[in-house]
Amino acid sequence: MKFIFIRHGETNSNVVGKRMGKRIDEPLNEEGVRQAKQLAENINFAFDALYSSPLKRAHQTAELLGKKFAVPVIVSNELAENDFGDLSGKSWNEMSEITGQDAKAIHTKLKFNYRPYGGESADEVRERLLRFIDDIKKTPANTVLVLTHGGIIRMMHHVFANKEIETSENASTHEFDL
Repeated sequence: MKFIFIRHGETNSNVVGKRMGKRIDEPLNEEGVRQAKQLAENINFAFDALYSSPLKRAHQTAELLGKKFAVPVIVSNELAENDFGDLSGKSWNEMSEITGQDAKAIHTKLKFNYRPYGGESADEVRERLLRFIDDIKKTPANTVLVLTHGGIIRMMHHVFANKEIETSENASTHEFDL
């Protein structure tokens, strides 16, 4: 089964380097809408289903794709971004000051644990992502589009491609054969 994970379009928090996580539900900015429309124009392959995180930035991107291809968007809470807890809305530097650790490096290596701040750990994110993958693999779909977030895409690369990525561009695509 082919999974094509797509990061949402740009938001204002992306521009200023703030971590939104699961708690800050910000819509796309003008550039993000443009990116989503361009993405829809560039997709030249068939897909069987379209899944999205419930967060506005991903869902709005998915809706633009769904409209173009006349495919309903199926929302899955499992696809929401990492929960940074009380660190949501902070920059990497601000997070490092609060935690006393290099927050970006720990996050990139998927060694994070935001539970002391009311968030979730890397293991919890991995578990919910694997539940999503297992559920979808039980469907008859051959190719699935998944609109989600940078943290979820980073986890996909780590778990299924044994690859560490620091970031993914807004509206970028990442293909996995699982």
